[in-house]
Amino acid sequence: MQPSVTGPFAGLGIRYDGYYRDSRGEVIYLIRFFPEGRAVLINGTRDIEKDLPLFLTREIQSAPAQGLYNIKVDIRNDSLFFTTRPERGEISYRGKVMSGSTVRFHRHSHINGNDRLMEYIFYPDSAVSSP
Repeated sequence: MQPSVTGPFAGLGIRYDGYYRDSRGEVIYLIRFFPEGRAVLINGTRDIEKDLPLFLTREIQSAPAQGLYNIKVDIRNDSLFFTTRPERGEISYRGKVMSGSTVRFHRHSHINGNDRLMEYIFYPDSAVSSP
C-alpha cells in the first residue's frame, strides 16, 4: 500500500508506486507521476515496451525527438493540466483521476488539430525479490 500522498497531488488519488499505461495499436504511452507535481511521459512501440519504464525517473531530461518529457503538472481543483512540446508545435492534456487505477486525459494536438481520449491504466512497480 502506498503511503499517504502529500504535495500538489494530495487528495486526487494519484499513485507514485508505478506508472500509468495506454496504447493505440503498436504505440504504447506511459506516464509516471512524482510527489513534487511533475510527470514523466514516454511513448514507444510494442517491440521496446519492456524498456520504456526504465526512462520514467525523476531526474530524466526531456528528449522530444524520442517522445520523452519531464514536465510540471498544473493542478486546478480535481483536474490535471500539462503541455508537451514535440519538435514542432504543442500537445495539451487535461484530465483527472477516475479511480485508484485509472487516469483519463483529453489530448489535443495543436499541430494537426486531432483530439483523443486517453485512458491510462495503473501498473505497480514490480516487487524486488531477494534470494
